[in-house]
Amino acid sequence: PVENVFLVSIGSDVPLGIHEARVVGRYGVSNPRAFVVGTLSETHEASENESAANAMPVSPETTVNGRAQGVNPDFYRLELELGQRVIIDLWGQRIDSQIDATLAICKANGETIAASRDQHFRDPFLDFTAPAAGPYWIKVYDFIYEGGEERFYRLSISGAPFVEYVFPPAVLRGAAASQVTLFGHNLPGASP
Repeated sequence: PVENVFLVSIGSDVPLGIHEARVVGRYGVSNPRAFVVGTLSETHEASENESAANAMPVSPETTVNGRAQGVNPDFYRLELELGQRVIIDLWGQRIDSQIDATLAICKANGETIAASRDQHFRDPFLDFTAPAAGPYWIKVYDFIYEGGEERFYRLSISGAPFVEYVFPPAVLRGAAASQVTLFGHNLPGASP
């Protein structure tokens, strides 16, 4: 055992989504901490990814778990094909982090192509289609350049569909059939 370190096992029958954990001990019960059960490959950010030159390579269908480090942004290098579409979703506030994250996609020369803040509460989100084949840099930082243990994030990169909402938001129970419309990004057969 390592002092103040807990190992958590997630059963294969645990549903996807946000869950909360508490610790019960001699002095009572802790505050809840959120964690996410997902479907993408999980990795931790590289410790030396604080410049574009040292960007951590990532690929679609990956989630990176990282922490904001104050004035130094985190960089990730993503290779895309011409017209390849990716959904880049950063989770911070939604999992009880103190980060007020900013997310940007940059070219090799540092020029920002797209940026996002506060799309889902205080969490950024980008739906990006590559205008050319080649590398792109994903830049993540805290908006007020704070860092530390309480400014963690989950950065997910995926080509999967992303549902924003369903309309109507409720249907009549027991009805023979109900028709709903999905609104979101990268939905099969969808139109803008």
